[in-house]
Amino acid sequence: MKRYLKALVGFLILFSTPVFSGEVTDKEWNDTRLTVTYYEVSASLVSVVSCTAFNDQGKAIGGGKNMTDGGGITRVGIRVPEKYAGQDLKVTCK
Repeated sequence: MKRYLKALVGFLILFSTPVFSGEVTDKEWNDTRLTVTYYEVSASLVSVVSCTAFNDQGKAIGGGKNMTDGGGITRVGIRVPEKYAGQDLKVTCK
């Protein structure tokens, strides 16, 4: 049984694809719209990226989604309430 388990673990290690998380590379304000530029290192195909903006209490206040251009870069627009416009909000994307 232990031998079987070791073989399975070895197989998973050898044939697993590493996953790299992306990063928010820029944030720009235009009135109450926050445009987030996101770069996904491992994205080789077109994929959907969704981003969420959080206030200083950690509560979600807006979100948006867009498709990558095939090179891993996308710009996602997020509309937020007026009272948060221009603030340095925390943004996460996946």
